[in-house]
Amino acid sequence: MTLTATYDPQISRVRLEQTLGTGDGEAYVERSTDQIRWSPVRGGSPVQVIDGHFMLDDYEFTPNVTNYYRSQGETASVLPEITEVWLKSISRPWLNKTVEVVDFSDITRRARAGVFDVIGRSMPVAVNDVRGGREFTLTLYTATDAEYRDLDIFTASGDPIFIQVPAGSRVPSGYFTVGDVQSARLTQHSGKRVFELPLIECAAPGPAIVGASVTWLTVLNSYASWSEVLSAHATWADMLELIGDPTEVIVP
Repeated sequence: MTLTATYDPQISRVRLEQTLGTGDGEAYVERSTDQIRWSPVRGGSPVQVIDGHFMLDDYEFTPNVTNYYRSQGETASVLPEITEVWLKSISRPWLNKTVEVVDFSDITRRARAGVFDVIGRSMPVAVNDVRGGREFTLTLYTATDAEYRDLDIFTASGDPIFIQVPAGSRVPSGYFTVGDVQSARLTQHSGKRVFELPLIECAAPGPAIVGASVTWLTVLNSYASWSEVLSAHATWADMLELIGDPTEVIVP
């Protein structure tokens, strides 16, 4: 029944696995950084157990500190270290990528307030609410055409993004929705570009949104026949190790 946790730096995920005997069922997986406060891992409340085994990927871990996991009475820990800023897609994690941050603008929190004049009163009445999420523009740099393509496709997905930063970084982290994206070449014939991403902080996607690193399109693009699939992957778990190509986002 040992629970294992390992960090995969390719798309920045903690891979969780546990064997629970035989048969199918459900298990509940939680994460903590202090072993006092625990929260469900996305996709782990519950995770489906098939033939006594489950595998779950956690993309929302807390970087550069020990993350503790527990499931069915077992615990595991891992210290996922990142040194660069990551842009992550919760629903399409094969798009996850590191980026080079040039700068970010001043941060704005919009007011939610109205001021109303009242007949017979000198002073108006104010109606106030909590302010909105942080708003700012993130400036990113791409040095090659390949980097440009990957970042362009990442933003083309249209999904909320998760910005994850290493310890000590001043770049704001969290969940954001992206406005109209602009990219500019530094010179006419240069492959170097600068991206401007206008961001508005938003709530995390609901727990029903669980991403997978592989899609059926990945399989169709990788193999010409089922016999090739079966030759390359002995089990479904083996095939889940595939990582999709960013171009799968584009809908012709």
